[in-house]
Amino acid sequence: MSEYQDDCPFCEYAKLRPPRAAHERPYTVAHCDVGPTSRRVFYHRMSPVMWFEPLNPVIPGHMLFVPTYHAEHRSPEAAAAAFRCAYGYATDGRDTPFNLILSSGSAATQTIPHVHVHYLPRHEGDRLLLPWSARDANASMTVEERAESYRRRAIAARAVGDLKMERRWLDMLARLESEA
Repeated sequence: MSEYQDDCPFCEYAKLRPPRAAHERPYTVAHCDVGPTSRRVFYHRMSPVMWFEPLNPVIPGHMLFVPTYHAEHRSPEAAAAAFRCAYGYATDGRDTPFNLILSSGSAATQTIPHVHVHYLPRHEGDRLLLPWSARDANASMTVEERAESYRRRAIAARAVGDLKMERRWLDMLARLESEA
């Protein structure tokens, strides 16, 4: 079996990993042009992990940590490597609260079938609501605030290509507006 999967966008970045150089930095940086996008990708020198900003970050500083070999959602080794690298990144000289999130399978909002960990730096008042915090947050929101929250979530779902989740938020918005 190949180390890469042909139709996986993350594998396309992994294939472009530059040769390891003997330098002091723990990572190598490369500019990768894949399809219509170009981005800076960081490759960890000591582990099989790369990281980069997603196409549509949900918050400033949002990064994806991805194994440089294809591993779908049930690989504990790949998930552990990505988490170790993401945690190291999150705590290396940073004093910022953060979330590390791994979504496993489409029902858990995984849109690319290649293990990856989301690093989300958090700040007081950043207004990023995680799915399980929505009910608690909605209880104290006005109808207008709740509608805006649903709109933002639909936009975020569409941005990552999750049309099913986008439809869910738009349906909730329509119900809310019809009840108002």
